[in-house]
Amino acid sequence: MRATAKRSADPTPRPWRPFVWLATKWREFRQEFHYRHGRSARNVTRRNTRRAYEKLYAADDLLAEYLVPERLAFYEEVAAIAAPFAGRSVVDIGCGDGNLLRALLDNVARRGNSIERVLAIDYARSALVRVGEVVPEAEQRVMDFLRGNLGGERFDLVLCTEVLEHMPQPEVARERLVQACTANGTIVITVPDGAVDVWEGHVNFWTEDQIRVFLAPAGETTVRRIDGGSGLLAIVRPQ
Repeated sequence: MRATAKRSADPTPRPWRPFVWLATKWREFRQEFHYRHGRSARNVTRRNTRRAYEKLYAADDLLAEYLVPERLAFYEEVAAIAAPFAGRSVVDIGCGDGNLLRALLDNVARRGNSIERVLAIDYARSALVRVGEVVPEAEQRVMDFLRGNLGGERFDLVLCTEVLEHMPQPEVARERLVQACTANGTIVITVPDGAVDVWEGHVNFWTEDQIRVFLAPAGETTVRRIDGGSGLLAIVRPQ
């Protein structure tokens, strides 16, 4: 039997193969560069600065990209857990565009209840512009929670969701949250599970046990998993 030479699976003529390889690598480089540095909600929020979040909330296209169905479902899940603790007043610290507050107020209304006072706080002014559109009944206040204070104002429900992982001084924030809560009130906090969180825009990473220990000085704390297990929700009752 006459032997036949094996043919390469690559139909590209041999002289052109180095150029094809270079073109492929260039395309991969451009895709990776765009992924890392192009205009996207992911790249903006990775910077973890006030300027970055001002840009996010001011741009319709970036905000639309940010508010994926999974994020909106997360807000609904947190709202359903927090609604029974709403009382007569609520403050959302690090409120973003207001979608969590909207979900909370709607959930409370479905229960046949109402909230007398709603305060939305964020350090990005453009976020509060969005709040005015989404939750027009809410008061709005631009404030850096680590530097400002509420001047003795207290609320039955204090929300602080997806905020503490961004803060360089979380212990200060913890004390401010307690100060913002009424004697019989509730603080609801969410953070990603630090055991799996690798987001570059975060500076704090807590596991379930670690967030429980961290929040213990604030009061009686229970922690549960949310967001399909990737997030942690703490309910704190200040003592």
